[in-house]
Order: sequence, then C-alpha cells, then structure tokens
Amino acid sequence: MSSRKPLSRPSTLFARPVRLFTPSASLAPIASAASIALLATALGLFAPACAHDPAPPSRLIYVAIPPPPDPVEVSGSAPSPRYVWVTGRYDWNGVEYVWIPGQWEPRPHERAVWVSGRWMRTRYGWVWVEGHWS
Repeated sequence: MSSRKPLSRPSTLFARPVRLFTPSASLAPIASAASIALLATALGLFAPACAHDPAPPSRLIYVAIPPPPDPVEVSGSAPSPRYVWVTGRYDWNGVEYVWIPGQWEPRPHERAVWVSGRWMRTRYGWVWVEGHWS
C-alpha cells in the first residue's frame, strides 16, 4: 500500500472566493421596493386583508369499510328555542368507528338550519362530509 501525505492546504474547491451579486444603481430602487414588500409580508402586515379566507381543507381520510348504522338517540327537550339538536356521528379513529353522541347547539343566528354531516361512499372508500350551518 502506498501512503499518502495529508493535504497541507485546503483543496481548491473550497478555497475559491465567492462572488456576491450586487445590483447596479439602476436596479437599487426595484430591489429596495421588493425588499420592503417581502419584509411587510413576512411581518404579517397584509394578514388582516386575508383574515376572511377559510382555513385550507384538511386531508381527507378514506375508510375501506362502511360505517355501522347510527344508533337511536334520545335528544330530550331543547334548553331554549335558540338551540338545535346536532345528531351524533361515527368517527374513524384509524382502527374502528367510534360513536360521538349528539348534543344541543345554539343557532348562530335566528334562521340558521343545521345540515347534518354524513359518510359518503366514493371510489376510494368512505369519507366523512362535515355538517354545517345553512
């Protein structure tokens, strides 16, 4: 075996100086305006304008087996006329369906109607379609 001497200086790959791009004087106003816009966005100064956007939908979970039939629920009487019965539902915990019982919920406004969620069969499996106020 031949023995090699260790290098006494860094290899030329790492010893080369790095050239940084510096914009010319004609590009300076554009670069500074872009920097300000980027900084303002990063600080969230434009966030209130986007506050009304709904959250992005969560990933859909497809279940290979259908949910069992809903059990019969006894809702009793409403605590007040403002309340609506939101039916229970089966939730998928990754292994099996788990029953979540229904409950009385206050209407967000006087004429609001609760549209119940449901399990919908798709070609990929069963997927939960969330209930909502209409």
